[in-house]
Amino acid sequence: MLLAPPDGATVPVPEVTLDVRVQDADQDALEVRFYGRMLPGFSANPFRIVALPDTQGYSAYNPQTFNAQTQWVVDNRATLNIAHVAHPGDIVNAFRKNSPRFIHTPR
Repeated sequence: MLLAPPDGATVPVPEVTLDVRVQDADQDALEVRFYGRMLPGFSANPFRIVALPDTQGYSAYNPQTFNAQTQWVVDNRATLNIAHVAHPGDIVNAFRKNSPRFIHTPR
């Protein structure tokens, strides 16, 4: 029975504490081996995901905030290993070509 870490868990390297209980119904001697492996496509380097939620208000009324946030992502992309920027919500309220909200929002 595997007690820790949970089955299928990804654990930090290089040290992992594995806690198991093993028994044989016939009380025979058991030999137990554990193998660790890197997952395909897995990088040991930490990465970050940036979230910019629902920027419609400040992209319209305070565009310097939106510009500063997006510029921060660009400036820190390599240093912080930013792998993805998620934007749940609206960047602008409504799209109208001559709308101030669209004009202020970087394209």
